[in-house]
Amino acid sequence: MNEFKAANRRNPCPICDGIKPKCRVKLTEFTLPDGSYLKENQYFCMNWRGDRWGYKYTGETKNLLWGKYIIEELSQELSQIWQKYSKSRNQKRKSKIPLVNKNQVKSQPKSYEHLLTTKTKHQQMTILLDQLALNDNHYCLLCKRGFSNLEISHYRFKSIAYQQPLKIKLNNRLAGIDLDGKRLNNKYSGLLIPITDCRGNYQGWQCRLDDYYESLCKTRYLWPRTGESTAHVKEYAEIPISFTIPLGSISSKYIGLVEGLGFKNILCANRLNQVIIGASGAMFASSPQQFKIYLTEATNLTKEKQVLLYPDAGAIRNHLILIQYKKAAQLAIDAGFELKVAWWGQISKSQPDIDEYQGVFEIISFPNFLLLEKKLKL
Repeated sequence: MNEFKAANRRNPCPICDGIKPKCRVKLTEFTLPDGSYLKENQYFCMNWRGDRWGYKYTGETKNLLWGKYIIEELSQELSQIWQKYSKSRNQKRKSKIPLVNKNQVKSQPKSYEHLLTTKTKHQQMTILLDQLALNDNHYCLLCKRGFSNLEISHYRFKSIAYQQPLKIKLNNRLAGIDLDGKRLNNKYSGLLIPITDCRGNYQGWQCRLDDYYESLCKTRYLWPRTGESTAHVKEYAEIPISFTIPLGSISSKYIGLVEGLGFKNILCANRLNQVIIGASGAMFASSPQQFKIYLTEATNLTKEKQVLLYPDAGAIRNHLILIQYKKAAQLAIDAGFELKVAWWGQISKSQPDIDEYQGVFEIISFPNFLLLEKKLKL
């Protein structure tokens, strides 16, 4: 039987360069379609998820402790072998099966019935937040970003360590909770940012990764996940979007739209005294049911059906983000809202986003905003 070989100083983990024995390698048999097999090394890394240069990520172990990897050349070889086999098998199958009208075939929607209800998720999230703390580094980060002590306390930012242990056991159907319910299953450290809906219920969270893990993962924010338990809202089968109201009074007639679920929506709500709806990647249209409900709830607070989009710096040059803006605008207009755009000349990424901008801005129509984009292409 092949044994695992632990990483050490002489043979560091090729995925994360670690020398601790928690990372391992094992000579593994990879079965081929004809029943034969290839025997090659398989690598098990505890510190990394995702492809690495020269190595292909193939998923996690069942206990979620290790990421599994094989060398890129082996991945390509196995892929080619199985694709050739699959193509041959499909051709044989098609020759035996009568043609079917594509319009008669209906794709099965993905089910989210196994997820926690909003009420239960809120209860579990509250218990989670009650047992977490905020470390000094993250507190300083929040202060530097402009948050007051009252805001830091009210919005319940929390620090999480690698595989954060828990004092009180939680339901493992809450995304991000390990199967035993006694810790988080995060393979990183960072700042937990709770996400709330229009009724103040916790919908889940995103984690702003610490610098080390941000450089490793090539991303700043991550959603939690536990097996099939994702961050989706069960009642709508949609990814959460956030609804934030200021701690003080609401003085703006506009309902603000911002890209992101982290600092931006909270800072904007309090600096602009405005109701703010935030969506990761500006994908409001990917959560259309929540978006329409949030707009209606916001109107009950503002007494106006006015929406103001705050485009990120450089977004006007980003074709994919513009597509999301257009989809969100159409949803808002179809729901009977007037949508306008805040513009302070934020053409390039070197300029500030709305949560960093302290000056005045012009309010323009959405069609005029799109005209600006066309002019930049000339």
